[in-house]
Amino acid sequence: MGRTTLHRYFPDRAALIRALADEAFVATQAAFAASALDTGSATEALTRLVHELIALGDRFVFLLREPTLVDDPDVAAGEKEATESMRRLIKRGQDSGEFTSQLPAAWVAEAVGALVYGSWLAVEGGTVPRAYAAPLAIRTLLHGIAAKE
Repeated sequence: MGRTTLHRYFPDRAALIRALADEAFVATQAAFAASALDTGSATEALTRLVHELIALGDRFVFLLREPTLVDDPDVAAGEKEATESMRRLIKRGQDSGEFTSQLPAAWVAEAVGALVYGSWLAVEGGTVPRAYAAPLAIRTLLHGIAAKE
């Protein structure tokens, strides 16, 4: 797309970034909805969610580095909503005995977000093939990094 065409739709860079952030929010909400977090076991739901979220990385990882969005209240609200949905899923898994109760659900939700972000960076940097990112994140999340004795 040429610069002239782009400026026809977005008067400046800030408007373009805002539109992309809005699109990211819609896509993230769709990923949570597609994951059907209340369906099946918490492990199955978490697996679906991680796959859905990692699939968004190609489109939106650059937004996480955008300085104009760092203090944006809409971004903060969207992140809070996503983390809270994930926290509820983790709590459901803890209540069912699928996930350890020794870690706070809020901590695990933040860790999931960090693994998703790390997966995006690994794919972007070429250190992990796209097809491996979600399975590796799930493996790390559910089984950790300790060697079995």
